[in-house]
Amino acid sequence: MDDGSLGGVWELLLPRFGEITGGTVEALTPILVLIIWVAAGCAIGFASVQYHRGVGAIREIKSLVDGRRVEDLLAHRNEVLQEASTKSDVAANAWREFDETLVLEGGRLYNTLAAEEFFHEQVFAPRLVGNRFLHAIPTVLTTLGLLGTFAGLTIGLRGIELGSSGDELRSGIQVLVEGAALGFTASLWGVFMSLVVNVTERLLERGVVTRTRALQTTIDKFFQLRSPEQSLSDIATHTGESEKALQVLHEKIGSALQESVARVGAQTERAISDAITSTLAPVMENLAERAANQSADVFQAVSAQLTGTFEKMGLSLAEELSRSAGQMRATLDYMGEQLARQADQHLTQMTAMQEASVQQLADLRAATAEQMTMLQDALPRVITGLDSAASRIGSATEGFAGVAGALAGATDELRNTSTSLGTMLTSAVGSMDELASKTSAAAMTLTTQHQAVEQLLTTTLSASQSLTAVSESLRGGFTGMSAAQQAFLADLEKTLHRQSAEMAAWLAAYSDEVSKHTTRRMDEWNTQTSRFTSEMVSATKAMSDAIDEMGSRSQPAGVIQP
Repeated sequence: MDDGSLGGVWELLLPRFGEITGGTVEALTPILVLIIWVAAGCAIGFASVQYHRGVGAIREIKSLVDGRRVEDLLAHRNEVLQEASTKSDVAANAWREFDETLVLEGGRLYNTLAAEEFFHEQVFAPRLVGNRFLHAIPTVLTTLGLLGTFAGLTIGLRGIELGSSGDELRSGIQVLVEGAALGFTASLWGVFMSLVVNVTERLLERGVVTRTRALQTTIDKFFQLRSPEQSLSDIATHTGESEKALQVLHEKIGSALQESVARVGAQTERAISDAITSTLAPVMENLAERAANQSADVFQAVSAQLTGTFEKMGLSLAEELSRSAGQMRATLDYMGEQLARQADQHLTQMTAMQEASVQQLADLRAATAEQMTMLQDALPRVITGLDSAASRIGSATEGFAGVAGALAGATDELRNTSTSLGTMLTSAVGSMDELASKTSAAAMTLTTQHQAVEQLLTTTLSASQSLTAVSESLRGGFTGMSAAQQAFLADLEKTLHRQSAEMAAWLAAYSDEVSKHTTRRMDEWNTQTSRFTSEMVSATKAMSDAIDEMGSRSQPAGVIQP
């Protein structure tokens, strides 16, 4: 081919860009060619940018495992994850999701999903691979080229007039050929650029896919895939082994549980026995000691008060008798002077006064005897009350003995403690009997004193009768003797009233003291009994709970054993 033909080809291929500024219809072809070039260049540039982004993300992922060994992945897992977080968002997110699926077993990492689930071309180059708009660019370029062809034919056809002359028709055909040539130029560039864009796009997409497949292969070499089916098979194997182990394990558990229940029962029994013994023994000893000390103190105080009262009574009576004897001697001297003169005058009055005195002494004696009778009646009631208290304490002792007998089946230590309790209570009853005996001795002492008072009254009556006989024989100093006798009787009456009041006050004090002592002893006894009963109930409840717990623990063992 000669140079002229080549020049004509290049003239046909290269658009006439100078026509753009001419403002004619021939400017349409270069404009369409420019549009085709610009569209092709934008498509190729966009695809190249997406290609480089995808390849860069693939290189970042590959750099995380390059230079590492399979054995070191577990030790450097956190380090790799930390390094991945410094990469691009695409690489960081893809590796983080892949790391979440890794499982540790036997000192090695396994992936439960294939690498292609996380590292594929849609992740690294989503705008390049499968981009329908980008795939439509070659079609658009071809369409623009065809548009130029049809535009050139349209322009050429406008210059042909079929009814014109031959020269005009030949000129119109020339215009049609030139327009067709311009249109074919645009179509040629459209098809050519469409081919270039399509090939470039496919090459770039293929490059991303190839590198992605290589990355998937590399990652799969580092991490062995553990499929769900294989995991289910391993679970079934392990379940069978566990079933075999459990068949032997329940027998061991039953034996160990029985031994534990027996050991807990023995320890519980020993602990309850020690607790009851250490709690009740000091309480009972303290109760017996305080009962004995209080009984001795009360009786000592009462005896001292009684002795002091009778000493005061004796001294007062001796003083009154001495004073009466002195007055009697003075009266006799006076009577010696006045006997003869006054005997006849006062004989009748003396007789009447003597009868009144005898009557008063008889009334005084009856009142004294009634008081002593009341005292004798009161003392047996006090003694009877003390005996009743002792009986009640004995009944309480029998009741506690019954409680001890009921608890004897639980533990031998509890029976020994209850026996010791019965012995202590018996000692307390003996102390109360001793107190009752001492009270009876005090009553006997009071009876002796009463007899002495009666003897004193008898002596006084004898002296009064003797004085009456002297007054009848002497008749002289009856007035003085009557005054002295009245004074003596008044003093004696005051003394007896005072002594009776003191004796009544002493008896009331003694009765109050005995009542307070008995009430205090019974209150203390009730307190100790309530405490002992509460401790027995707590111990019995604790033992019942321990037995129930041992029974509830031993029941599953019985169910498990074949």
